[in-house]
Formats: sequence, structure tokens, C-alpha cells
Amino acid sequence: MVRSENSTGVAKSASAKICLIDVSAILRAASEQINSCFREKLRKKRLNNPLSARWTLPLV
Repeated sequence: MVRSENSTGVAKSASAKICLIDVSAILRAASEQINSCFREKLRKKRLNNPLSARWTLPLV
């Protein structure tokens, strides 16, 4: 991060850092949601068709 000598530059760099933190938190939450939905689909598929259980990876 580049620091500026004036107060507005410092404020801008601080707000940009906060924005990056927010984006990373949103992406992390979204990926966790996608992963949980995917795990749930695999679990339901395995329950509905016992023969497909040997072709899917075990869920932890």
C-alpha cells in the first residue's frame, strides 16, 4: 500500500484497505455457501441412489 503525505491520501488508502477486507470476506462466505450446497447435493444423491455411493468421495 502506498502512503501519501497528506491526510486525504491516508484516508483514501485506509478506505481502500477496508474495501479489500470486505471483498475478501464476501468471497470467503460465498465459497463456503457454494461448498455447503455442493456437499448437500452429493449427500442427497448418495441417499437416493445407494449404488452411486461407491463413485462419490466420502464427505467429512
